[in-house]
Amino acid sequence: MLCIILCVDDLTFNTLKALDLKHIQLLKLSDLENKNLKKIKKKRTHVEYCWTLTPFSILFAFEFNPKINQITYIDSDIFFLKNPKKIFDELNKNKKEILITRHGFAKEYDQSHISGEFCVQFIPVKREALDIIDEWKKKCLKWCYNRAENGKFGDQKYLELWPKKYHTRVHICENDKWFLAPWNAIRFNYYDGIIWHFHAAKIFTDKNFKLVGLKCIGYKIPQIVKNNVYKKYFMKIKNSISILEKMNIKIRQKKSLKTLLALILFFL
Repeated sequence: MLCIILCVDDLTFNTLKALDLKHIQLLKLSDLENKNLKKIKKKRTHVEYCWTLTPFSILFAFEFNPKINQITYIDSDIFFLKNPKKIFDELNKNKKEILITRHGFAKEYDQSHISGEFCVQFIPVKREALDIIDEWKKKCLKWCYNRAENGKFGDQKYLELWPKKYHTRVHICENDKWFLAPWNAIRFNYYDGIIWHFHAAKIFTDKNFKLVGLKCIGYKIPQIVKNNVYKKYFMKIKNSISILEKMNIKIRQKKSLKTLLALILFFL
């Protein structure tokens, strides 16, 4: 299995290059940005620009390696609880070109009218579907902001058109319980999850991890999930920070840490 990482800034690229990780290929965004992206970058926030990059990143990965027939877009705040083989098996069984996942909101936290039914978090894409991704790219170039407006929200609400327009090509995952996050933590049992989306988890130092934003949003995380999911995740992050600091890479500053975590991941 190969992981392709689009490094949103040069600090991330240089850091990961220094780690010399196996089965990893790095893409340097500053080498790939075209005039349109550079222009838009000045008009959008860091988050909005990363969202704009989502379809571009998929296209970059396919272009980078012509032999790739399928890649999976993965948000940088995704953590695997189990082997994702079941997800790919479902896609292949249904003979579709793209798989998308629902938010699976708990009833109390349903924000689908704002942020959309589907979540841009884990999207397997086959090469045959590049025309769909290219169409998505054009829409994100035109409009991709961190607000709800005329039926749009970031890069996400555009996905709602896919099952209707491309019903023979796009598959909606049949198992919402595999894709867990704060917004459905009280709906599903955590041990059924394959991935966890660590939305609103902020890391300030190796001893300061917080679920920032959960209170104001209203999400409740069961204690059993904090103990068995979040603590393990934060321990992994802590160990990673320790490795980087042994290499004299200082990431205690909030800005630097935010930059280092701004990654877009792909798996063959």
